[in-house]
Amino acid sequence: ETEGVEYIISCSSDMVYFRLYGEFIVRSFEHTCSKEAALHISIVDGDDDEINSLLDEWGSNRTFFTNHKQNLSLNFGPIASLIRFISVSELLRFSSLPILVMDLDCVISHPLMKIISENSNSHIGSRILKIGVAPWEKYTGGFAIFYPNEVTQVIADNIRKISLSQMRDDIDQWWIDQNCFEAGIRYAYKSGFDVIISDLFSGRDEYCFMPVGPQNSKLFSLQRELDKVLQNNQ
Repeated sequence: ETEGVEYIISCSSDMVYFRLYGEFIVRSFEHTCSKEAALHISIVDGDDDEINSLLDEWGSNRTFFTNHKQNLSLNFGPIASLIRFISVSELLRFSSLPILVMDLDCVISHPLMKIISENSNSHIGSRILKIGVAPWEKYTGGFAIFYPNEVTQVIADNIRKISLSQMRDDIDQWWIDQNCFEAGIRYAYKSGFDVIISDLFSGRDEYCFMPVGPQNSKLFSLQRELDKVLQNNQ
């Protein structure tokens, strides 16, 4: 559903992660962004009835999900995280709207259209790390904007192709989502495209809260931030 939608947020997770953290992004999204956006969550090996029940409980209105049935054993978590990037090429092609890829374990504190509009002269927006990182860690994928244009479509198609060719289930592939995001950009550069990337490093925290750390600490921090958002939007 894209009527009245100005951008789409793409997230993904496995069912365990969705149960733990899905409430925070869904409820904060519905309170801050649902008048201007749609949230699409890709879930690996989920239960449709349970997902629908949880979304109803969390006040879902413009949150949609795709349930991906995969026969995975070892590399379950990394592939579940990667699917949000694999989805971008089709979401771009289908909607012709900006696609914002985000981590699931976050709280959105303000409508995101402002940061999307402020960087719309680029093909991609990413938090760019400049010091003390390996080349494949420069562009971070936890908060990345894909703008609808020819160059970005090439990058998104690259990411999809690279992801589908590289992911496997016989070894752990932690950070494969990050690596495929970087590889899609690099391949576009090497193919002769002049890719324009805006740096969202200093701007992201104004719009969403993405904690790090152990599970109990993250849950406590996310609940605190969600309570603030819900109080501010009453």
